[in-house]
Amino acid sequence: MDALLGHDERYEMADEFTGLVHKLWASWDADALLADKDTGTYVDHTKVHVVDHVGTYFKVRGPLNTLPPPQGSPVICQAGSSERGREFAAKYAETILAVPTGLERMKEFRDDIRARMEMYGRNPEDCKILFIAEPVLGATEAEAQDTWARMNEPTPANIERGLMGMSTVTDIDFSQYALDQPLPTDLSTNGHQSSLKNFYTYGATLQDVAMTWLHHYADESLVGTPDQVADRMAEMMEFIGGDGFLISGPMSRHYISQVCDGLVPALQARGLTRTSYTHEHLRDNLLEF
Repeated sequence: MDALLGHDERYEMADEFTGLVHKLWASWDADALLADKDTGTYVDHTKVHVVDHVGTYFKVRGPLNTLPPPQGSPVICQAGSSERGREFAAKYAETILAVPTGLERMKEFRDDIRARMEMYGRNPEDCKILFIAEPVLGATEAEAQDTWARMNEPTPANIERGLMGMSTVTDIDFSQYALDQPLPTDLSTNGHQSSLKNFYTYGATLQDVAMTWLHHYADESLVGTPDQVADRMAEMMEFIGGDGFLISGPMSRHYISQVCDGLVPALQARGLTRTSYTHEHLRDNLLEF
């Protein structure tokens, strides 16, 4: 393509695509597979059906050219919080990755998605919303706070990294604007619209916004020892209503050890995360807890 499709049109395309692949996954009856070596019959052809989809963006005869997944379809994961993105998520998603933007807005997002799911005739419990979190951990609170301070030091390198990230998701060159001035009020994007909207809440100047974006998954209240962070996570989920977090952060050996050997056991001790998987498939494990 010469240019990126419009924001909402991309969702229209995704909507048709997702509906189509569900048709393809359903094009085999559950008992279509025979695999009969004696007769040389692989499948009962009367139980495999053409789709004959003709849409705006896709034209597919079908059927699916392989066995459907064990549960009929794989888990659909979605990310996006624009108006059109929320509608798409409510229609199809079984798990949603969401950016934390304060407890009130996190709760509003979850409540809104669940209400929209009901409008589509879906059970809200069939979708788990995971808020991306970047906990900052330390053996002591002072150690964690020191790490947090260094993360948020407005060095030229950190500011540049923040501007680069902002530009990447919006296709706006933020290096052209003064760091000590507010964001221009007339910015628009064909990229990540909810991120641009959030930029205006991140601080008084472009530098403030860049530094906030640099660690926008990090919440200052999730800075501390594993026990302190686990307690705060419990408080947050109690207020929001559920469903959990997707842990992000610097994927170093040290950080992974802090999470897996420190935070996870603290969460397990509080009954906030599982100690084993009881089901064979991702969907059942995802929806269980």
